[in-house]
Amino acid sequence: MSSASYKRCDPFNPIQIKDGWIVRMGKDGRIREKLEKYPREKVKRSK
Repeated sequence: MSSASYKRCDPFNPIQIKDGWIVRMGKDGRIREKLEKYPREKVKRSK
């Protein structure tokens, strides 16, 4: 069997960054859900 017949199989990652948002996408490319703004706001801690 030659290496040309081997097909690489990568898992689908539905979480991506689009237009400044972290979104969950469907396999057809549509945005299913906006999770949160990217980058996240830094939390100021009081001492």
